[in-house]
Amino acid sequence: MDEPENVALMTSLMPDTVEENNIPAVELELTQDEPELNYRPKFPLPDDINQLSREQTVCQYCGVSYLVLSEIKQLESRLERQSEELSHALSEMQAKEDGLAQTVQQNEEFRRQLEQFQTGTAL
Repeated sequence: MDEPENVALMTSLMPDTVEENNIPAVELELTQDEPELNYRPKFPLPDDINQLSREQTVCQYCGVSYLVLSEIKQLESRLERQSEELSHALSEMQAKEDGLAQTVQQNEEFRRQLEQFQTGTAL
């Protein structure tokens, strides 16, 4: 099967909760033509999990699969952590922008003083 040239495969690393190692768990296919992500599990579920009845694999309260609930909770915590990192990065960037604006203003003032000094000594 030939894949288009503009397809990039990305492998997401998920922490292995038993051994605390990162393992490739998901491959995402990114194309330039299609902005959406195509989710393909890299490893199928074990047979013993696939053979469980629906009552054993879904939350009795909301009816959502425990695997999905677990993934959602992990994604929520990841989103919260990355939102905090983004907020921190934005505040750092704003501080650097403010410092840069102040430096530009000081440079303009020094340039004006230098021009005044040069015109004063030229007379």
